[in-house]
Amino acid sequence: MSSIALYVGLGYVLVWFFGARGVLSGTISLGVLVAFTQYLWQLYGPIGAVSRLYERFQFAMTAGERVFEVLDTQPEIDRTRERRSAAGVSGAMRFENVYFSYEDGAPVLYDIDLDVRPGEMIGLVGRTGVGKTTIVNLVCRFYDPDRGAIYVDGHDLREYDLRSWRTQIGMVLQEPFLFHGSIADNIAYGRAEATEHEVIAAARAANAHGFIMSFPDRYDS
Repeated sequence: MSSIALYVGLGYVLVWFFGARGVLSGTISLGVLVAFTQYLWQLYGPIGAVSRLYERFQFAMTAGERVFEVLDTQPEIDRTRERRSAAGVSGAMRFENVYFSYEDGAPVLYDIDLDVRPGEMIGLVGRTGVGKTTIVNLVCRFYDPDRGAIYVDGHDLREYDLRSWRTQIGMVLQEPFLFHGSIADNIAYGRAEATEHEVIAAARAANAHGFIMSFPDRYDS
């Protein structure tokens, strides 16, 4: 588009330069110069429109390539073993001899053993790149271990239906984010059919019920 604009601007400069000289010398009238300028504008208008259309087409092609690249991406996990529902799991989790590496082949997790009891709170501490986020990604089944296994309630995590399993996972971000709507709407965002009792129970579990009740409209705030 910048090259088109350059040529358009150069064309106008040349028309006005030579046209002004012609008007001053009496070769052409001022009306002819104005008319020629209008004709030039009528010529460049469609050219500019075509160039803008071409830019939009190029943008659409690039966006389409990215979309199809995502659609054609093969899943990183094996879903052939899924046959269990995760509804009602107690949450006992065990990492047993877990190894994992990304595409470059450098090991991120090496022979990890970890037991987490239901309701237990743990913290993963370490320098950048030691695998803290990788462990969370494995729990969410964004990836599967290269070796070893993760067990939930005594069953291999790969046996649980992926959608069912992920409904059991909640994420708390470092920075709070609220969607437009009431507090109750935000709490029930991941489960639209949640009842008022379930919303309050979730708030109590997060130790949020107390300060929510301090608002004038409470859960409708």
